[in-house]
Amino acid sequence: MKKVKVENNIFVVARNSAKKGKLDYYMQLPDKTECYMFTRNFSAQCYSICRAGVPVNSLLHTRSRNRAVMKLAGHMNFMMPYFVEYFDLKAA
Repeated sequence: MKKVKVENNIFVVARNSAKKGKLDYYMQLPDKTECYMFTRNFSAQCYSICRAGVPVNSLLHTRSRNRAVMKLAGHMNFMMPYFVEYFDLKAA
């Protein structure tokens, strides 16, 4: 699996989903547009990290004892090549 880094002006934002107990994750691009990425189970730690926006690169390289945060980081690492191609992001 190839690790991908992008520019530091791209953020991940988490919002409460319409479904109970779920979080929707969006990628906030430099022009402030938000593109839907995926939905995952609610975690208070993930929500507190991503609610105001966190740079993609810092989320990809985060280390935590919290299992939900590490699963989110692993899922992001797995999906980043697809997101770079689909959203036409510049790799750093």
